[in-house]
Amino acid sequence: MFKNHTFMVEFMTLSNRIYSVQYSPDLRNWQPVTPALTGDGNWVQWIDDGEPKTAGMPASQSARFYRVMLLPEPQFMKYKSLFRRSTLPAALLTPCPA
Repeated sequence: MFKNHTFMVEFMTLSNRIYSVQYSPDLRNWQPVTPALTGDGNWVQWIDDGEPKTAGMPASQSARFYRVMLLPEPQFMKYKSLFRRSTLPAALLTPCPA
């Protein structure tokens, strides 16, 4: 914890992936911070300085734990190349006979 009662979480990210930083007073009940973070392939430093990101300053609780969750990749991102017209087979681009 810094002298100003804030706390920094640092983690490496994957490009274009979404991360949820979460905090808990007891390692059982986790709350997500707002907003979620989008990775860019570099290290990210997130600072808990209380509201509106979290429900109060880190020093306001006797203990505060943190974790970073990599959120699932949306299905449309995995298959986005299938939706580009140029990648579809010609049979799919021609109309069916009536």
